[in-house]
Amino acid sequence: MRNGYKSVIYQLMRDNPRIITIFADSGTEEHDLVRRDMPERIIECGIAEANAIGVAAGVASSGFIPIVYGMGAFLAYRAFEFIRNDVCVQNRNVKIVGSGAGIGYNNLGPTHHTTEDIAVMVALPNMCVLSPSTPLEVEPVMKAAVNYNGPVYVRFGKSYEEEVFTQIPKFEIGKASLLQEGTDISVIVTGSMLADVMKSAEILSQENISVQIINMASLKPIDRCAIIRAAQKTKRILVVEEHNYFGGLRSLVADVLAESGIAVAFQSIGFPDKYCFEYGWRQEIRQKYHISVEGIISKIRKMVCNE
Repeated sequence: MRNGYKSVIYQLMRDNPRIITIFADSGTEEHDLVRRDMPERIIECGIAEANAIGVAAGVASSGFIPIVYGMGAFLAYRAFEFIRNDVCVQNRNVKIVGSGAGIGYNNLGPTHHTTEDIAVMVALPNMCVLSPSTPLEVEPVMKAAVNYNGPVYVRFGKSYEEEVFTQIPKFEIGKASLLQEGTDISVIVTGSMLADVMKSAEILSQENISVQIINMASLKPIDRCAIIRAAQKTKRILVVEEHNYFGGLRSLVADVLAESGIAVAFQSIGFPDKYCFEYGWRQEIRQKYHISVEGIISKIRKMVCNE
């Protein structure tokens, strides 16, 4: 997804002279074109994420639109107090972009995993939280984030995420995308797990199991109506995310269902209440925790067929 960001950030900055990019020791290639053509609109803060957020708040107070870019884990956790007090309490127009969502930095261990960031960010008043699922979805999400007046946190993967769209999809803050109709179960997914959900639904269709797929790229505000419609239609909901069980999409969907009073079979797939100390290929780690095509298929079979 970083390639998708590389393309859109250059376009956004060319179109809008108010956008300023702020780094926390980011030597990656995502901003090479910006460095070449707009070096005066880059602020490099070094290995100091909290300082980068403070600088962004000051830049925003002057009428600019700062985009702070860095590793999601370091922005969401290390700079949390500055995000809370300097950005959200003051309701500054700051955009925070964290890469490596979930276990995107799979070879660097739990210190670099971003598996609790949704829980952290949705708890902050004034904060909008967005989670694109594929490289093509990064563009409309980033455009919406820049046009939104207020704090925004965007989380996306690092690299090698599979594309499921053939063209740039539509996106609107506060709205989910119904990607596939189904009658037996509704799968609500966010982030890079979307490709695995699509594969699982295709396999299950050969078993006459009809899966409805809802892509929830807007986490706060969340599309309550889409969740309620899914519950009423299929009576079964499975949430899939590369995030801790607590505070993520699972909790957000469960809150909506609990308040609605609708009786529904509800399950989820994500990381349990423990840190992931495994290292290796991302798909291998996912499979260990059943956050995979096989895990999704198994869970759906149990829910639909009572296996």
